[in-house]
Amino acid sequence: MDKDVYNPRKLREEYCYSYSAEIINKISNAIKLADLNNDIPYMLYFREELCDAASKWHVDVAEIIKVFKEALALIDKYPDVECTYFQVGKDATEHLLCAYETFLNIIISFDSVSIEEYKGYLNDFRKRWTAYGCTEKEPYRMELGLCLETGDMDGAEKLWQEYKKTPANIYERNVNCITDVKYYLLNNEIEKAIQLTNGVPDGYRKRLCLEYYLVNGNYKKAEEIAYRLEHSHGCKKEIMQFASFMCAYVYSRTGRGLRIYKKHWEEWEAENNPQYRYYTFKNAACFFKVLKEAKGFDVVKLKTGSPVPACSGDNIYNTDMLYKYYYKEAEEIAKRFDKRNCTDVYTKRLVMSIENTCARKDKL
Repeated sequence: MDKDVYNPRKLREEYCYSYSAEIINKISNAIKLADLNNDIPYMLYFREELCDAASKWHVDVAEIIKVFKEALALIDKYPDVECTYFQVGKDATEHLLCAYETFLNIIISFDSVSIEEYKGYLNDFRKRWTAYGCTEKEPYRMELGLCLETGDMDGAEKLWQEYKKTPANIYERNVNCITDVKYYLLNNEIEKAIQLTNGVPDGYRKRLCLEYYLVNGNYKKAEEIAYRLEHSHGCKKEIMQFASFMCAYVYSRTGRGLRIYKKHWEEWEAENNPQYRYYTFKNAACFFKVLKEAKGFDVVKLKTGSPVPACSGDNIYNTDMLYKYYYKEAEEIAKRFDKRNCTDVYTKRLVMSIENTCARKDKL
């Protein structure tokens, strides 16, 4: 390619306003062109951008790891590389370290990535982070997140003490609050968790509380949070989140829940992140568990292409079959994560969600 044609700013413009999985192909193309022109700052920048986009769209985890390893190799070879036009900060290393957090969050959500492999990257991150002059607040937070993921609450309690007493950098404060919410919820300290969601535009914290209420069968509280989140203009709504809304509405806004399902089930079916898929299918199973036992909801009409066979020629589907389909898929994913994590956290969460859904007294 003629170097005169290469324009990294234009390449970024081509994908920065893209709101579909096509963004991955566009960033991948930008990486190829930056490599071809040996543009070190943008070779690094576009790889970081791909990892960030991968947290929202469908990307093979092996490809994410490959690209991020390339980014690490670049920063090791060119430690003094400058920031790009689109980055504000001390240097490119600072931005890569921030991207490392996103990378770690992605790979832990794929059961194909072993805990040993994840710990290897976490240790590498800690070395780079502290060598850059930062406190261990962020490494402690990521390690604490691993304990919460695997259900190691004894380990989490020990790390919690170190994590809380270590000072944070300014840009760490928001993510630290998210970790605090997770910790309080897993310790059933819901009031402390809710306090951290009050008066902040951060919808992710509220979504964590929503999931807590769904697992524990408090559908009144779940519906309140779901309605506020769905109608909030300040919170970005991701595909997985709509399954939580659907489930939260099953008793109070059943029709709305069905409309959400009909609109999004194909996107949920295409999801290749197993952790996202687990939570989506778990909540779908809870939703159809209620419907199959309710009067007048033994069947639903959907467009062609449902994951279960139609029970008539008019695209009519049995809710019991839909429940069994989503439960089986969530159960299989749960077993894979539990095997990797050497625990039973995912399976217990699924069983508890179903049991507490059925225990709801104000049935349809």
